[in-house]
Amino acid sequence: STGNEIARAQAATAAKLKQIDAEQFGHHGTLLENMKANWIKAAAVITASMLTIRKGWQMIKEGAEYSEQMGILDNLADKYATTADSIVASMRYASSEMIANADLTSIALEGLAKGLKPDQLIELADAAKILADTTGVTATTALNELTQALETGRIKGLKGYAGGTVDLKDALGELESQLTAAEKTQAMFALVMLHATQLQA
Repeated sequence: STGNEIARAQAATAAKLKQIDAEQFGHHGTLLENMKANWIKAAAVITASMLTIRKGWQMIKEGAEYSEQMGILDNLADKYATTADSIVASMRYASSEMIANADLTSIALEGLAKGLKPDQLIELADAAKILADTTGVTATTALNELTQALETGRIKGLKGYAGGTVDLKDALGELESQLTAAEKTQAMFALVMLHATQLQA
């Protein structure tokens, strides 16, 4: 009948509208999901780019500092008729290639400032390798500790067993207080070399 036909038509229309609405909703949902995914990807790319740029600037800064240090070391090395490259290369060889050039350059500058000569810096790098083997620290850490010991007059690990302390004051007694800073540096250097040689024997 006409009434049934109208009912069927209304039902079909409602079903079609529901289908269209579902399709549109699904489309919008997919679009939003895609947009969200794209934003996440974009954020990840931006973050990675920022980290790369930051790392690049840091490397440029460190490179500039290293270049500047090498220039200063070159000027100081000229006094001994040598070059910064030669000092650093010799120290690296003495440490069995276990210390980075940047660290060697920094320590060489500090050592020369304390009155050490280039050949003493090379011997110190060799002693750092021995201290590293004895105490289990890295060669870089060992060299830093040895350099500081020239100023403090004390260092652990060079007295035949890990934990043994080499002390300038104990070695020299009252004479230690009568030495100048430069003399203490040289005396401590000699003491360090003595114990390093004994450990190596």
